[in-house]
Amino acid sequence: MLRREAELDALKVELQKLQSRYLSEIGSLYRELSELEDKIYDAEVRAGVRQPPGDEPQIERSAKDTAPDGDVEAFQCSNRSEPSDDLKKVFRDVARTIHPDLAMDGPEWNRRHSLMAEANRAYAERDADRLRLILHAWHNDPESISDD
Repeated sequence: MLRREAELDALKVELQKLQSRYLSEIGSLYRELSELEDKIYDAEVRAGVRQPPGDEPQIERSAKDTAPDGDVEAFQCSNRSEPSDDLKKVFRDVARTIHPDLAMDGPEWNRRHSLMAEANRAYAERDADRLRLILHAWHNDPESISDD
């Protein structure tokens, strides 16, 4: 029994070391990623691909949008509209063109994976213009490989 407790304590110490190392090495990368995402957002606003903050249409709320405990947020996630047929079509075109499974090597797979993640985010946000922008950028990028 004492041996098992000692093993458990040793594992806890190792886990804490791993957590500290993870936070010190990866935490700064998340901060950098957040800064890059902010810059991308600002660039998309300047390019007219996104609406500036505050220009989004306001949603009118009524008593039926409020949960019994008064929580307005409770219904927001489930109150999402279905994606339009145009959005679905553009997303399928993007996926068919840039899906990581079409990659020839590791660096290309990483690039396609990043673009696909961005496309998934755009689809979730119902942003067909950003999907078109991703597809347009792919077709105009000299590094993109086309087997067509």
